[in-house]
Amino acid sequence: MGCGRALLEAAQRFDEAREAVRALRGGRHPMHLLLADQAAFPFPATTRYSKFHSDSLRSLQLSKGRYSGLPYPLLRVHVYTFARPISEVEISLRQRWPGLVLFETERDEGADGRLKRDGSQLFLIRGDDLVPAQSKEELAPLLREGALPSGIALSVRETTKPSPRELERFEMEPVETFSVIFLMNNRRAG
Repeated sequence: MGCGRALLEAAQRFDEAREAVRALRGGRHPMHLLLADQAAFPFPATTRYSKFHSDSLRSLQLSKGRYSGLPYPLLRVHVYTFARPISEVEISLRQRWPGLVLFETERDEGADGRLKRDGSQLFLIRGDDLVPAQSKEELAPLLREGALPSGIALSVRETTKPSPRELERFEMEPVETFSVIFLMNNRRAG
C-alpha cells in the first residue's frame, strides 16, 4: 500500500499505482477499486489533472466531514481541466456509456455574454459496473446539501468567455471556453 501512495504523491501516476496494488485481495482492495474507478472515465486526451484543485476540494470536503469513515480520502476527489466545452466531455464519456447525459444543474448567463453552466451525473456502483443515472431525479441525492450518495459523482463546469483571472486560476491558455471536471468517489465497500 505504501508503494501505491508513494507513486501517487510523487507524480500522480495513477495507472502505475493501480497496477502496484492490483494483486492485493485479488483486485478487490479498496485502493485498487478507487484507482480503477478513476481510470474508468474516458476523458478527452487533452484533459489535465489538477493536483492543486484536487487537494483544495478534498480538504474542503474533509473539513465538512465528508468521507468520514471511508478509506483513502486521497483517492476520492479529482479535479481536471479541459480547454473545450461540456459537450465534448459528454461525447468522450459516451464511448463507454452510450446515451449518457450530463444533466444541466445550473446556468448563469452574464450581460457581458459570459456563460457558466454545470452538468452533473451520478454513477451508481453495481458489482463491477458503473451505471449512470437515467434521469435528473436520480441526481437528487447528489444535489442535496450534505448528502453523500454511494457512487461516483461527476460534475462539469463550463465557462465561456473566461476572465483572465479565471484562466490564471486554472492554468489555462487563453481560450473561448473551458471546462473543469470534478470527480468525487463515494464508493462504500469493495
